[in-house]
Amino acid sequence: MAALCLCPMDAQKQKRSGKRPAKESTEAKAERLFNEAEDFYFGTDKVFMNREKAAELYRQSAELGYPPAMTMLGVGYHDADMGLEKDSEKCIYWLRKAAEAGNAYGQWCLSACYREGFGVPKDEEQSMYWTKLSAENGMADSQYGLGLLFNLDDNEISPKLKAAGYKHDLKQAEYWLTKAAEQEHVDAYMALAKLYYKTGDSKKMVQWAIKAADKNIPEAVNLCGTMMYSGFGGFPEDKENALKYLSKAVNMLDKYPDESQWLVLLRLGQCYYYGNGTKENHNLAFKYFSMMPGEAYSSYCDVPYYLGDYYSGLHNVTIIDNYKALEFYRIAMENGSQWGKLKYAVGVWKGTAGKPNRRKGLKMIKELAREGFPVAISFLNEIGQKY
Repeated sequence: MAALCLCPMDAQKQKRSGKRPAKESTEAKAERLFNEAEDFYFGTDKVFMNREKAAELYRQSAELGYPPAMTMLGVGYHDADMGLEKDSEKCIYWLRKAAEAGNAYGQWCLSACYREGFGVPKDEEQSMYWTKLSAENGMADSQYGLGLLFNLDDNEISPKLKAAGYKHDLKQAEYWLTKAAEQEHVDAYMALAKLYYKTGDSKKMVQWAIKAADKNIPEAVNLCGTMMYSGFGGFPEDKENALKYLSKAVNMLDKYPDESQWLVLLRLGQCYYYGNGTKENHNLAFKYFSMMPGEAYSSYCDVPYYLGDYYSGLHNVTIIDNYKALEFYRIAMENGSQWGKLKYAVGVWKGTAGKPNRRKGLKMIKELAREGFPVAISFLNEIGQKY
């Protein structure tokens, strides 16, 4: 039964009428103290943040048997928070009391202590025991952790956990990850996308990847942007949404390995170069292509070709520099770009960056023509040369 919260005037009225104020139950007092502690811990528009005061109120509530307060006190001793000193013994004391009382957060925190070996010997079986109880009691982090465990291949699960009955089980993984996702655990969104990729359910994979990307999970943002650009991996081709996610991804480059960074920059540059999902904007295309390092050119030989065009004066985005243009065409050619080879060969033939070398340039153009490159054939026809 909820306690009556009496203001002083109410109390005086009851006194005059001969009624005694209702006595607050222990449970109600414990809950009230906890709520007051929360106000001091986080601060409100009426209460200034005071972590030390919060610790004292959590303690009073915990001593009255309120499990959420026990958990907060245990976490305080683990993190040396709220003016408390780090104390593994007191941490475990309060977390165990909370966990044994069925508090899901306390169970999750106790599982972490067993995983870390904080205040107790490291014990992954005990850690998973409390994780599972916490998950069953609705803790999203525990549900996510349990889902990841069941999604591991058997050779990735430790012998001790195997002996305790844990094994690769996609149905269990799906069940627990979905439970976590239903509570908006955003990391579970991407975990589900990977699970459905593994099972070949591309529709659900895309659905969860987009949910994760919309919550700004870096891996998902990258995946949605790069895959939607080309319509690969079960994703629909959608240049407008590709641009949306790529524009987010470019601000997260430090979260990605080098190769993923390069692909984001390439696709974003191509969006603006070709007007895919937006209007052409060669200033932005030049910006993103220029951000790609030289080691990326072996994978994306079109980039030095694009840069060669810009330095040759195409689209008027930078100062014309025929020497730089010819060098970028040469790099593109050496990394397999036929267009780069043609532009380099024509530049050598014309002498755009120095003395003409018609024999060398003509030889390369004829090689391209013999490979069947149409533009090279047209060029030779225009100047009256056979190949």
